Amino acid sequence: MKKITVLLLFISSVIYSQTTEVEYNYLTKGYRGQMQKGLDLKLGYQLVDVFQKDVGIYHFDYKVFLTDEKLSAIYVSVSSERSFSVNVYDLCIPFGNNDLLQEYYNSLSMWDSSILRAYSVATSELLSNTLYNTLIKELSYKD
Repeated sequence: MKKITVLLLFISSVIYSQTTEVEYNYLTKGYRGQMQKGLDLKLGYQLVDVFQKDVGIYHFDYKVFLTDEKLSAIYVSVSSERSFSVNVYDLCIPFGNNDLLQEYYNSLSMWDSSILRAYSVATSELLSNTLYNTLIKELSYKD
């Protein structure tokens, strides 16, 4: 619940922020390698855990990528474990940048139906929880 609250606190800044190409590329191509080498996160940024969900063989880990000034993007790590291998995908859900949003869509279009279905379940649950908590907060302010 606290993790979702963190996301809610920064949602209002989404309107005013825009994911840069540097941020997008870092999350989709550089972050995992940097962490595997034991290096620190990109200077000036932090990743905050928001939501985790297991759906079948897939594990989804959602984090917000932010600086002191803005929420930059949502990072999603997806891993699948099969008896013969482990696949890991790094996604970035960008804000305010249609070109990068199209790149995100293109990365999803390469997935098969089973992982897309699982991703839809996990993302829908996150969205449902976030909206529910937002509405509860809104209604409690009116009392």
